[in-house]
Amino acid sequence: MATFKQKLVASKVVDNRTIEQAMVEAGYSPKTASTNLTQSKGWQELMDKYLPDEKIMQKVDEGLEATKVISALL
Repeated sequence: MATFKQKLVASKVVDNRTIEQAMVEAGYSPKTASTNLTQSKGWQELMDKYLPDEKIMQKVDEGLEATKVISALL
């Protein structure tokens, strides 16, 4: 089961932080933040629950089929 800190890291990653930044903000030490949290059992459970492969593939397919052109003038 994912720990509270792992859930907090996941929520911070959604806010456009790197895994390391999110880990430090969640209370992990900088040394621990340099380890690979994404290989832990708890992290894998979070990803399976909130970001399953089927959902990712659906979005990839939608992107491949997209025809709307969006441009921005600078």
